[in-house]
Amino acid sequence: MAYLLLIIGVVGLDQCAKWIVQMHLDLYGSVKMWGFLKLTYIQNTGAAFGILDGNRFLFVLFTLTLCVFMLAVWKKPWMQRYHLSAALIIAGAIGNSIDRVFRGYVVDFIDLSFFPAIFNVADIAVCCGTVLLALLILFSKEGFGLGEKETEK
Repeated sequence: MAYLLLIIGVVGLDQCAKWIVQMHLDLYGSVKMWGFLKLTYIQNTGAAFGILDGNRFLFVLFTLTLCVFMLAVWKKPWMQRYHLSAALIIAGAIGNSIDRVFRGYVVDFIDLSFFPAIFNVADIAVCCGTVLLALLILFSKEGFGLGEKETEK
């Protein structure tokens, strides 16, 4: 239940932030917040750094496949340690898919002067979930856990 609330919260925060940006900034408009942070409204029809530009159907299909897979393995014993990372990845994927389905593009707005791309809350969730997943896999004795052996008692 906590992971479902996390997913709903991240998707809600993502969509709310995107709505606020669209209501207060013109396309390509920018507002300096502080230091290295600006809010710059862009519309992204691709993935990270604009790759696969215009493949909306492919992104939505991938998100649906990812979510179905995650839900199918959610109750597996080896999946327990990955619930937080999976919830963050699912939340971010859903947030950006909502944009792709209803807007035809993803609203990006977080502009860090030292980073080469503009991104959003959903992107942060996907990146944090992916980094956490990688760390869990790399530093776990069992790896991804698909081939775990049961210990004898």
